[in-house]
Amino acid sequence: MAKILLVEDDDDLAFAIQDVLQFEHYVVDRVGTADDADYKLNTAEYDVIVMDVTLPGQLTGLDLCTRYRSKGGTTPVIFLTGHDRLQDKERGFLAGGDDYLTKPFHFKELLWRVKALLKRGTAPGATNDRLIYKDMVLDLPAFSLTRDGTEIRLTKQEFALLEVFMRNPGKVLSPDFLLRRVWSDEQDRSLEALRSLMKKLRQKIDTEPKKSIIQNLHGIGYRLGD
Repeated sequence: MAKILLVEDDDDLAFAIQDVLQFEHYVVDRVGTADDADYKLNTAEYDVIVMDVTLPGQLTGLDLCTRYRSKGGTTPVIFLTGHDRLQDKERGFLAGGDDYLTKPFHFKELLWRVKALLKRGTAPGATNDRLIYKDMVLDLPAFSLTRDGTEIRLTKQEFALLEVFMRNPGKVLSPDFLLRRVWSDEQDRSLEALRSLMKKLRQKIDTEPKKSIIQNLHGIGYRLGD
């Protein structure tokens, strides 16, 4: 499942957006200031950033996005704002934004835009709704996994971990990347937590007890496939 950074200082709106996104099985980190968002962007990996333009403190959402892009950050950004003038939208895109949503907005529209941006980064051979690797099919909207036609029940975090691997087949993923990508800021983020989750996931998806479909490259990381 995708991991989203939500930067919004209006608590009522932020909680509502967070609930909507989590209902769609997204992992959500929520902060209310540009400084906190800057810290998150340096310590975690995200698929989409949903960010208010007007934030408390010296940095605006536009300032933060400009700084993030100058450092090489490529995660898509959706700006939220109460300003709907053409000049305001232009500033958002010039700052490096990918989309611009004017308040008030319908939550369904926000979800459509999030899904559209996620679709840009879909791995080859997959769709926005399904990820396929050999005989494994991960159905994202249905929150289900089948291997060779047999359904396998996963927890939310097991599902999130497997999704990362299936979006990056054959790539070696470091423990740090997996922790930053799968764990939210409210969860225990440690190597032991990763090892424990990896063990549980392997027990469910592997068909050969002595050979896991997810390889452990000692001292380097993990890889889905040979």
